[in-house]
Amino acid sequence: MFIRNILSFGSANLIGQVGRFIQEAALRFILAPEVLGIWSFTLVVFNFGNSIDPGLVPAAKRQLPLFLGAKNYEDFNSFRNSGFFLQAAVKLTVGACIIGYAFITQQDQPYEFWAVISAGVLVFFFGTGEFLMQLFQAKQSYVELGRLLKIYWPFHISLVVAGALWLGAWGVVLGTGIAYVFQIFVFRKSLLDTHFSLKEKFNIKAAKQLLSFGIPFKTVDYPLTILLMSDTIIAVKIFTPSQLVIYSTAKLAVNQLSQVPGWTSQVLIMRINTNMGESNNSKLWLSEEIYQNLKFQFLCLIPALIGSGVTFASLAIHFFLKDYRETIPTLEVLAASLFFMPSVTVFRNFWVLERKFFHILTSNLIGCISMISIVFWFSRQNSLDQTHLAGAFVGAMGIYFISKIFSLGRELWHGAQILKILLFVTLSVGVVCAAGQVKNLVMTTMGPNPYQLFVAYLTFIAILMTYSAINVSLTFGWRSSIKKLKGKK
Repeated sequence: MFIRNILSFGSANLIGQVGRFIQEAALRFILAPEVLGIWSFTLVVFNFGNSIDPGLVPAAKRQLPLFLGAKNYEDFNSFRNSGFFLQAAVKLTVGACIIGYAFITQQDQPYEFWAVISAGVLVFFFGTGEFLMQLFQAKQSYVELGRLLKIYWPFHISLVVAGALWLGAWGVVLGTGIAYVFQIFVFRKSLLDTHFSLKEKFNIKAAKQLLSFGIPFKTVDYPLTILLMSDTIIAVKIFTPSQLVIYSTAKLAVNQLSQVPGWTSQVLIMRINTNMGESNNSKLWLSEEIYQNLKFQFLCLIPALIGSGVTFASLAIHFFLKDYRETIPTLEVLAASLFFMPSVTVFRNFWVLERKFFHILTSNLIGCISMISIVFWFSRQNSLDQTHLAGAFVGAMGIYFISKIFSLGRELWHGAQILKILLFVTLSVGVVCAAGQVKNLVMTTMGPNPYQLFVAYLTFIAILMTYSAINVSLTFGWRSSIKKLKGKK
């Protein structure tokens, strides 16, 4: 079932990621940087507004699988329905506040006024649909969710591209909004077939219990939300709209790539939660499963992903999106952050389950302080350009990751395993950097040549694919060790 869930959810997300790449490439082909900058500004406001919530999604992600593992179906149904109503009300309130802010402040530019209003509307529809998606994941109904996403993504992408052709940046906003409404309709209709009814009474006790976890968790986790958006927020303040869209393009490409290892991680998180609900003695073999998952991600998947993703994106931008060629150096730097993304390093989920909020807050603050410190240092050197901002983000994420390894890692693994994880990351980051240097050397050596770029990037991807293939062959037998641990449970 675990493999089936990964394949179903993963294939749907693969379609979505490929489609999103085509969508973003089409938008950059259709719209000039200064026009697309309006949509980038809308996204910054949207992402910030969407981060303001009482933590209902992580609360449901934690609580619902525990009920499912304990076969407590009555509380499962009560919590999911109450959580949905509460999430819709919260997102409606946040969206209304964002719209009110636009009217009160009277933005300097007309496009800023309408962008803020659009972001407020999108926050409501996206947040409601996000909670519905979480209900599928809580039940581990990844096959059904995968089927729905295969319907949703082509519809979403088609609407956005059509909107760009029709109304420019505002057509992108309109197409995105219609797609979010469609997502709510389709997901809700499917859930109605599994006894999810909006007519059921709102359970105040269930809502309070969700909030009793969600609000403290969101409070301590908010620094991580700020950290993940910090480079984009800084870019809004110091770059022009055209420069902002250049940086946002690189960040968007990396975020899309991070979804690939995130597929396995999402299924693994729900597996952890459900098994912890069934038995408190499952932590031993679950920690080993996470260790082996991280080993595979760091040594095999992420280097191959960086090699293929950066190569494909860079060549596509160079030949088809000439106005966005300045994105390539920033993209190459930001790609290193894939090793440290929270969607990859899922082991902090044990802190979430055990409500160790202080530990979560400490690691998050370390990341934020690191980002502020590095950016401040670059600012003092008068060298805070796009690549330096990307480097600051990668450095802060790396420090954040190391802080988690040395704190939470001691609860899950012995010292040798912790050192091995750090060795895996250090080795792979070093190989990626070395491959990048070899690529640059090839470009310098060949000089002006029509085949220069192809040969350089083929060398880059060949090094990383070879490295990943060697590691796959060396770590192929890891599942047998998990089966042995399960037998000892």
